[in-house]
Amino acid sequence: MLMQEMMNIISSRKEELGITLYPPAYPYLIEVFEIRMGVKLPEEVRALYLYCNGFESEEDQFRIIPLEEIMERRKEFVKGQFYFAEYMLYCDMWDIQVDANDPDSYGIYNSSYNILLTNSLVTFLEHFVKGGVFEVGGLIDWQEKLEKTTTRVIIYKSRVAKLAALLLKKLKF
Repeated sequence: MLMQEMMNIISSRKEELGITLYPPAYPYLIEVFEIRMGVKLPEEVRALYLYCNGFESEEDQFRIIPLEEIMERRKEFVKGQFYFAEYMLYCDMWDIQVDANDPDSYGIYNSSYNILLTNSLVTFLEHFVKGGVFEVGGLIDWQEKLEKTTTRVIIYKSRVAKLAALLLKKLKF
């Protein structure tokens, strides 16, 4: 399924899903985002933000975060990584990690689970549309099933990388 098809589904079911779409991001805003964040947005992500600069849902205050808000928090991330979705006022977040060599090669992770959920924003949104955050087939249900069947992926954030470097230095590797 293409992002345009997914956004058509969300738009046609927005009342049923309790979703309010934000106005589209201007191409200029995407350009500014890419410069400030030091990352080129994957095509699926770019397509979403050109359609709507995020959205909010009545269910648990789930949101796709607007680009401006992501940029405000840019110091929290390593290059190529940013939160794009959250619920309950940042109680839980989902982030995108983009391969610097290939912007269309990216992964979506839950900050609490630290496992790769998908390499497709469309797939992520399909789970949200199917079961919201907590219902069967929704985001948390999907994550828990993946956690049982997937080897955990360690996400190296800047603090972890620094600690590893210090440890290696102490061990003289």
